[in-house]
Amino acid sequence: MSADRPKAETPGPRTAQAPASPPALASVPVSVLGRRVPLFYDFAMSWRRAAVDKLAQAVDYVYQAAVEGDVAEFGTFSGLTAAALARSMREVERFGGDWIRAHGLGERKLHLFDSFEGFPGVSAAADVESPSVAAGVWAEGQGKGRSEAELVEICGAYLGRERVRTHAGWFRDSLARVEPGVRFALVHLDCDLYESTLDVLVDLFEHDRWSDGCTLLFDDWNCNRASPRFGERRAWAECVDRYRPSFTDCGGYGPLGWQFLLHR
Repeated sequence: MSADRPKAETPGPRTAQAPASPPALASVPVSVLGRRVPLFYDFAMSWRRAAVDKLAQAVDYVYQAAVEGDVAEFGTFSGLTAAALARSMREVERFGGDWIRAHGLGERKLHLFDSFEGFPGVSAAADVESPSVAAGVWAEGQGKGRSEAELVEICGAYLGRERVRTHAGWFRDSLARVEPGVRFALVHLDCDLYESTLDVLVDLFEHDRWSDGCTLLFDDWNCNRASPRFGERRAWAECVDRYRPSFTDCGGYGPLGWQFLLHR
């Protein structure tokens, strides 16, 4: 018998074993298309990735399709999507310089609109009766995020501070102060509320602030159980009835977003 061969152990008395703890949810594998992947799903990261990816694609679109005008975001909160827009603009400009110059597009600015005070008070029935407001999820003063100075610092790191414009105040008031002749190639609406969204859309159409091919991205389209009676869905439907724009429905992105293209 080899000296390094282990000797058989004599069985001893059985002792009670504590039941094994169930594996953590993140470690339970499932099979997806033949691959073993964690069952755990990071919903927060998935939403962020979907939003950032779609914004990056939309920025790429307005440059490649030669849509004239600036980029605007309504509702900046944490600055995540504002930073995504700024970085995407920088990257497209870095690699598409010849294309941009050939179309004579010029230098775009990034306009960031926010109250910087959180949600406004609501009065319209379409907001008061909405599930998100009724549940207190969207309440006056909530949703206050980064300051103007912080946004300029974050986005200016990609574009230069001189290309970042912040517009403080309720959308109806801040849009009234935008320089005449400014048009938008891309508008990201993270307005949540029906009335806030309506203020933006009415101004866009009444003051002709959008360029041919402008893309509209609604961040909260499917909030409030995706009901057409509330929020961004209702505001858009009313403006379509009122202004009769020609548009392409590009469909949804992520759990809540939706995209359109406007045509002249």
